[in-house]
Amino acid sequence: EGCASIADANGDLLFYTDGMTVYDKNHNIMPNGSGLLGHSSSTQSAIIVKKPGSIADYYIFTVNGGTGPGPGLCYSEVDMSLNGGSGDINANKNILVVGGTCEKITAITHSNSSDIWIIIRLENSNTYYSYLLTSTGLDLTPVLTNIGPVYYGEVGYLRGSPDGSKIAAVNHIANTFEIFDFDNSTGVLSNEVTGVQTGNP
Repeated sequence: EGCASIADANGDLLFYTDGMTVYDKNHNIMPNGSGLLGHSSSTQSAIIVKKPGSIADYYIFTVNGGTGPGPGLCYSEVDMSLNGGSGDINANKNILVVGGTCEKITAITHSNSSDIWIIIRLENSNTYYSYLLTSTGLDLTPVLTNIGPVYYGEVGYLRGSPDGSKIAAVNHIANTFEIFDFDNSTGVLSNEVTGVQTGNP
C-alpha cells in the first residue's frame, strides 16, 4: 500500500521503497536494502527525505502501523556515494525512534527553509509527534500536540501543504478528515477542523 520515491534536482530517479525493500535507480535491490521495518499493508509505509546540508545522505522513515510486526517509527540512512553511486543503506538501519505509531507520516520543511519536521501520530490516541531533522541528524525529543478525537486502529494518509502551514489527516475507518494549522517554526498543530468524507474514498 505505502510507497515512496525520491529524485535528484533534475527529476531523475535515485531510489524508491515500499517500506520493506529499497530499490536503486536501475530497479535493483540495494545490497543492504532488504528487511526495513515498514509493512506492505501500512497506508504510509515510508517517506524519504534528504538530510539537510548533505550532498549524498538520505533518510528513509518507516511506519508499520497496526497491521505490521514492526515496532513503530524507524529510520534508515542511505548513502548515495556507496555502491558505485547507486546508493546503499549504511550502518544506521532500522533505528527505532518511537513505538506504537499508526499508519500516518509526513514531512514538512521548517520555517528556516533547511531543516525538516517529521510528523507522526500515535496509535489509539490523538497525540502527534513532530521530530526535527537537521544537518546534525534527528532530534529524538519530539514536540507533542494532543488535538482532535482519539482514533483506534485508524488508517489513512497524513499530508502537509506545500507552504508548510497546514496538515490534513484522512481517517478511513471513521470516514472523516481533519485539517490543522501547523506552525513550521515550532512543530505544533492547532485549530482542528473536522469534516466527513462523502462518496468513495
